[in-house]
Amino acid sequence: MVSRTQTQMTILFAALLSSGCAPRTIVKSVSPSFQLELYSVATAKGPTTKTMTDMEYNQNVFLQLPPVFTTADISTLEVAQVAPNRNRVIVNPTPAGVARLKAATSGNAGQHIAFVLNGGLQQLVYFRAPIDGPFTLNGHPNGMFSAGALGRVVK
Repeated sequence: MVSRTQTQMTILFAALLSSGCAPRTIVKSVSPSFQLELYSVATAKGPTTKTMTDMEYNQNVFLQLPPVFTTADISTLEVAQVAPNRNRVIVNPTPAGVARLKAATSGNAGQHIAFVLNGGLQQLVYFRAPIDGPFTLNGHPNGMFSAGALGRVVK
């Protein structure tokens, strides 16, 4: 079943492809208050999981510890405004971050990755192929990559 978030991300991505990309701003550092963690999602609670609530569906999600990617794995961020109060952020991982993401997502196509920002579960992303390089986060107008929220994320 395709979630509302997946549909919104697909529509936004299609709009980006058809309209061309906005100019990019390369951001060389991240704010110390910005903490991004990506987790593999387990099917059940266990001794090496952390439980968080998916607010979109009001259900528990079991995050496999440790995280497969953290803020320390980010080399740079590229930010582009794609619509009023909506941004796209390209995360450029460090070589170690790429290796960790690739190891976590190889052979696991069809699974979910949980995006946790500053301790709160933001969204679950379904991936179809290994993540082996930069990846793009598309924000919602009032979400984690809105124009207002972005000022708290990067410096």
